[in-house]
Amino acid sequence: MTEEDSRTVWRWPSFEDFLMDLRYGLRMLRKDTGFTAVAVLTLALGIAVNATMFSLVSGFLLARPPGREPERVAVVTSVNPAGGFLPDASAVSAPNYLAWRQANHVFERYGRCGCIPHS
Repeated sequence: MTEEDSRTVWRWPSFEDFLMDLRYGLRMLRKDTGFTAVAVLTLALGIAVNATMFSLVSGFLLARPPGREPERVAVVTSVNPAGGFLPDASAVSAPNYLAWRQANHVFERYGRCGCIPHS
């Protein structure tokens, strides 16, 4: 009893317990090779799918839009007042955009920003 108490005081119990658990886990994996193979293949497949999804999201969704000044690109949407001023599910039609562009001066001309040209 005294020996166990002194061992608890003089050692790093969490690190030594971790090492004992690690050794036990490795012994169990070595004992059952079928389970080990399935576990390793499952982990490999999960890591591969995760890396693939990250690459796709990074390449397509997080990429900057093409153009000279992509930070100036905006999405034009309309608001439906009957629905509590929530944005519409679809984008603004080209005739509406052209009418809005003629009525104000917030849209730039074609050539500088890549907007639809005046008709």
